[in-house]
Amino acid sequence: MTIRVDAAFFLGGISKDQILKAFKAQIFFDDQEVHLGLASAIVPSGLVPYRSDSILTQ
Repeated sequence: MTIRVDAAFFLGGISKDQILKAFKAQIFFDDQEVHLGLASAIVPSGLVPYRSDSILTQ
């Protein structure tokens, strides 16, 4: 299976649900669970887990 991405948006932590609705997105991925709640009411959504040693994640 091949997945092609034709657009990516980096929105700096703002709510994603209205943007997903306006763009008629087909799927949504995010690395923060807090964004998946509202987004999943609009479009299928998935968490992208990652490990980071960054001090920003502590």
